[in-house]
Amino acid sequence: MKPIIGIPVCHYDRECINIKAVWSNFVEIIEDLGGIALIIPSVRNIDYYLNQIHGLLLAGGRDIYPPNFSIKSHEKSGPFDLVRDEIELKSLEYAIKTNKPVLGICRGAQLIAAYHGSEIIQDLQEPYAKHTHWTVPEKFEYMHTVDVEKDTFLYECSKKVKWPVNSGHHQGIKSLGHGLRMVAKSPDGLIEAFQHEKHNYMLGVQWHPEVLGRKDHHYKIFEQFISKCRKELI
Repeated sequence: MKPIIGIPVCHYDRECINIKAVWSNFVEIIEDLGGIALIIPSVRNIDYYLNQIHGLLLAGGRDIYPPNFSIKSHEKSGPFDLVRDEIELKSLEYAIKTNKPVLGICRGAQLIAAYHGSEIIQDLQEPYAKHTHWTVPEKFEYMHTVDVEKDTFLYECSKKVKWPVNSGHHQGIKSLGHGLRMVAKSPDGLIEAFQHEKHNYMLGVQWHPEVLGRKDHHYKIFEQFISKCRKELI
């Protein structure tokens, strides 16, 4: 058997057609590592999909909707994908209840953090303004370093305390909520990664490891995640 990784879809309109999609990079990486990507659509019977998964991947995308976490929206917050928020929150709650491994990337990390009561910066300004990039090349090509804490999931991927990462987000995590531990931060002090202190495996990273190559420690994040999911088969 292969571990089944659930990935909730994002939604966008093109030429009056509503499209539900996930980025193919994630599907390809999961398949390369011996897993099966299960796309979780916006349907009423979401339990049918959740009951099949061995792990949950929350990918990047539009801003999370602050009122979902009792936070007033900033004027520069958005655009939003409210249906995706609903599906991802239900999926996250299921993964927490069943102790399934969870990997959150960029928006996904912010959603996990907000769910646990973290303080979210809705529009990054100085001293964090350099993290914000709006074009796809800038998001994936602008690089900076992060300091990685020892004795963490990230450190296990490389045994290095400094990683080069990309950056393309205008929201960020200022402080972490209940049960979350910071495992990496940027030189300007912004939280770049965290893990849950008690959950089986819950890791959130602010950058996009899916575009940083398949031979370095960024790819090992996915190897580690899939390995944790594979243990759910036992």
